[in-house]
Amino acid sequence: MIEAKVRVTQNYQVTIPAEIRKRVGIMVGDVLRVTLDESSGKIIFEKMREERKRMKIGRN
Repeated sequence: MIEAKVRVTQNYQVTIPAEIRKRVGIMVGDVLRVTLDESSGKIIFEKMREERKRMKIGRN
């Protein structure tokens, strides 16, 4: 398990530590799902797998 401390900014933003970003493969523009486990008070971030739409260019 990797553990790190982060600080919440004035705009309620946090920075995901580099080691965690690299291990999970988080890149600029990726979408993360944020879930609150109310029973434990844990906030869970999950990288979403996005299906990218493909465009056909040219004749059909």
